Amino acid sequence: MSAATQTSTLRYDLLFKLLMGHPLVVLHLIRGFLKPRLDFPLRASQLQELDKEWIAPDLEHRVSDKVWLLRDPAGQPQIALLLEGQARYDGDMTARMRTYMHELWRALDRLGLQQADGAPLELMPLVFHVGPHPWAAPWYAPGQSARLDGAVGVRPGTTIDVHAFASRPLPPANLVSCVIAWERACLRRERPAEQVGQDLHRIIQQELAPLLADGSLALRQDFAHYLAARLQGEVPGVPLHPEAFASLTALEADMVTWDEIKVALHQTGLEQGLEQGLEQGEEKGVEKGKAQSLVEFVTLYWNEAMGQAFQARLAHQEVRAWPSLRALRAAYEAGRDPCALLDAAERANGRPAASP
Repeated sequence: MSAATQTSTLRYDLLFKLLMGHPLVVLHLIRGFLKPRLDFPLRASQLQELDKEWIAPDLEHRVSDKVWLLRDPAGQPQIALLLEGQARYDGDMTARMRTYMHELWRALDRLGLQQADGAPLELMPLVFHVGPHPWAAPWYAPGQSARLDGAVGVRPGTTIDVHAFASRPLPPANLVSCVIAWERACLRRERPAEQVGQDLHRIIQQELAPLLADGSLALRQDFAHYLAARLQGEVPGVPLHPEAFASLTALEADMVTWDEIKVALHQTGLEQGLEQGLEQGEEKGVEKGKAQSLVEFVTLYWNEAMGQAFQARLAHQEVRAWPSLRALRAAYEAGRDPCALLDAAERANGRPAASP
């Protein structure tokens, strides 16, 4: 696995844990996608997060992504959920999940968590996959469940693959459906980036907003972080402020600005330099493409002479001090000279501003 793939996978693991750390999200996951056969109503208050780290008999450290315990209204343990988030296909998933299930059973036994008749708790293992390609082959879980379909000995494990919903409807009014819809929007790279922004606006306004209206501030912030981080990973170059990772409103505002910039560049035939800056992997190529994008933006919104002056100034400034496209758009709307942004950066770095 390449270093880039490892970083992407690790980052998704953290984001998955972020969302699945909220009982309301797990409740929507169970209701909309797992649907166990229960003889009682299901509420978020019946979910209890459990330790997901174990020391196996061979002294190996085992870590799953999330483990939740589902109790009935009387408080009796019913089902243990074992949740794994995957940003890529893993051909060893059967072995991994069997190990996790075995260690979880041992942990539940030590804690005295069992069914009313003393039988071990049922485990509900799940893989949630958001990789660029469909999940290649089934994985298998041991055991048989009275509440879940499956054969004695082993049964196909449950995989929620975002690719499976290309033509299948998603459960309505469901937080996990919003996650899948957003993952699919980010994966459609052949579409113009402004359409991704339109998808985000629709998901936030029409789907997430009603569901999060009574949710906690922490849940709203974590959803903003998830959406923004996945966007940045799958559609590089979107100019996001730090606030966008903690506020759905700020995230929407950044995407609206991005849409306007992309449309303007496309209409004037200046989009190529921007795309080069976003897609080239080498550092020098990215810097060159970004500089070209900034200069073309100034030329588009001001005039050619201003673009030339801005380009001359940009060449003598550190890359980390270059303004973002969003900052340039804000300067344009405020009627400011774009070179003033470079002056401010130079003063912030303790250097005298260049004379015009």
